[in-house]
Formats: sequence, structure tokens, C-alpha cells
Amino acid sequence: MIWHTTVKINFLNMETDSKNTDLIFDGKSISITLYPQDKILAMTFESDSSSSEFRKAWNTVLEKVKTAHIHLILLDESMMRIYPKDMDWLMKEKLPNFLQEFGKKIKLAIILSKNYYESVLAEDYTKKLAKAFPEKLQSKFFKSAEFAKSWLTNHPLEENRIDAHNILKVMMLDRIKFSFKL
Repeated sequence: MIWHTTVKINFLNMETDSKNTDLIFDGKSISITLYPQDKILAMTFESDSSSSEFRKAWNTVLEKVKTAHIHLILLDESMMRIYPKDMDWLMKEKLPNFLQEFGKKIKLAIILSKNYYESVLAEDYTKKLAKAFPEKLQSKFFKSAEFAKSWLTNHPLEENRIDAHNILKVMMLDRIKFSFKL
């Protein structure tokens, strides 16, 4: 499990010295790491998670945000699978209640799922939540952790923001090009 954690830390392209990181949740499919030097809390989905693990992980994130006064969150959903019941719990109950209580504005960088359907759902949920709490939540979607971290820390790299709805256009164009080659 130590190797697995090291890979995640290197993937996020952040400080790899274990003294400068704090693995606060290491579930079967979800890990949460605190990077105190950047004041970033990173949540990584490695595979499908159970409902109980999903909820426990999010409760851990929100508790750590409160206690450590963190307002920068990097959410890597590239391997996440969305279950509507759990997303409804998170986006309609847990996060709205949390955002109403929390005093700071949360900055949320999201690396979307590689699955188009999952990406569209996550993006729609997040945009609705950000629209409902514009003074409490700022979010953007990215292709990589490197660009997400640069946005969180206000060290911009060249633009790498994505919109899940545009992915469908690219996929359809590729399909049309392929069908003409046959």
C-alpha cells in the first residue's frame, strides 16, 4: 500500500516527501491526501466505490476542510463511477448544508471521469451547485492534475480547461471520420 500511495502523490505532481503530506483516508477505491505546503486537499478515485466508502470519504473531506481551514480541493474523478443516489446525497444534502455553514469560498478543481456519461453528470451537478452558491463555491474542470493544481494555487499554466459536453462533439467527429474511411 505504500507504493500505491507514492504513485498517487507523484501523479498529482506535488511534493513527494512523506513528511510534507498527510494521507488522511486510504479506502479500497478512494484516497484523500492533504498537501499542507499548498493547503490542498486531494481526493482520488481509483475505481468504483461502494456507497458507504463514498459517503465516508466525503464526510472526511468536509471535516478536514473545517478543521484544517482548507479551501482548495483537487478532486480526481478520472476513474470515478457515479451512482445517482450517492450524488444526490452529496449535491443536494451534504454539500449545500456544508457550504451554508462554512465561512470561506471553496475552490474546487475537478479532473473529470474518462467516461463521457460520468463526466457530463459530474459537471452538471457541480455547475448547478456552484450556481446555487456563487459566493461559496468556485469550480473548474481539467484534463490533468498539473493544470488543476496550477489553477488552485494561482500559478496558471497554458489553458487546459475542458467542458464535458465538448467531448461528445469530438467523439462524434472522430466517428464520422472513421465511418467515411470504411
